[in-house]
Amino acid sequence: MGLRNQISDRLWDDLDTILDFGERKRRVLEFSHAIASELPVIPLVYPMEVSAIPANLKGYVLNPSSLFETNEIENWEFE
Repeated sequence: MGLRNQISDRLWDDLDTILDFGERKRRVLEFSHAIASELPVIPLVYPMEVSAIPANLKGYVLNPSSLFETNEIENWEFE
């Protein structure tokens, strides 16, 4: 994601070697706080998508909260 933070890098690398669940949980929380404290990502732009749907395609539902046009493809059918 392009964030440069020595603390979060160290914590992320440590997760490869720590097997104890409690210690991993503590490190993940510490990692989350390190990331959140710098707010590296603030979504200011939301992607827009245009879909062209054939008139004979039934069962297609446009999902505005997903980037995948193939959601529920099992319900699609041509008439």
